[in-house]
Amino acid sequence: MNAKILIVFLITLIVVACSKTGFSNNPQLSLQNVSSTSLHQGDVLTFNIQFTDKNGTALDTMWIQRVSKICPADVSSIIYYPIPAFTATSYLKGTFSVSYIYNVVNGPYPFIGTCSTPKNDTSYFKVWINDAAGHKSDTITSPNIAFLK
Repeated sequence: MNAKILIVFLITLIVVACSKTGFSNNPQLSLQNVSSTSLHQGDVLTFNIQFTDKNGTALDTMWIQRVSKICPADVSSIIYYPIPAFTATSYLKGTFSVSYIYNVVNGPYPFIGTCSTPKNDTSYFKVWINDAAGHKSDTITSPNIAFLK
């Protein structure tokens, strides 16, 4: 009887251990860190985003939505970025670093604007990706970020 219980336990343990890879058919995202939650003109905002993809289907597009709490008509937007081609493998894992510069038009990074009113702004960002097979990742949301004038 004990041998049967041991065999069933070992088979269950093997099945559970082999099936829990932490990877999903849809790409998965997690926000590793945000460089700052308070920005002044000229400051750089960087998001480090970890991704996983079980199938290794080529990642296609990253979508980033800025949602303003103070002046949504001025600065809320959705921007997409094609993901550069790379050799995809099964159980793909990596990190994207996405940087913006606040209120500097010709800076080294894409520009993040400010409210047209003299108010400071508070925004948060949503990020998701699509792969070439049409799978959409989960959506991650940043903490609130203050854009100071």
